[in-house]
Amino acid sequence: MFAMMTDDMSVLLSGAILKGSGHEAAARALETMTRDGASLDAVLAERDRAAQQEGLPLVAAVLVPVLIEATRSFWKAYATRIIERVAKYAGDVTVDTFRAWFLDADEDEQQRLSDALVEKIRKAGAERGLKADDIDALIDAAQPDRLAESLADA
Repeated sequence: MFAMMTDDMSVLLSGAILKGSGHEAAARALETMTRDGASLDAVLAERDRAAQQEGLPLVAAVLVPVLIEATRSFWKAYATRIIERVAKYAGDVTVDTFRAWFLDADEDEQQRLSDALVEKIRKAGAERGLKADDIDALIDAAQPDRLAESLADA
């Protein structure tokens, strides 16, 4: 999936650079060749064959492969940073969404959520050897009314 995303981004960036540098025909050709989900490597191989057969100038034959290689490399270098930012944003949204959901839930739903959380607390506490009193204190804090109060203050 990451390779496909890299190829999609590479086509987007390469097309934009080709258009911006006055190579609209090459940009349209790249977009047309990749529109049907063709492998970018297969498209590049076909473009090389076509360039040789049609006797295209060397610069036209190498622009697309050079840009594809450069934009792939660029995207691989920056994708991790972007993914980290998106994950942080998604985490923030998830936390806020859960808080609002729990606080807006009716008593039965809050109790179901609390019960599920209590089950996980018991299991993790036992696995890590917590004393029963410590587990009980955590379970008390995970009861719907106390949890709602703590979430509202968070």
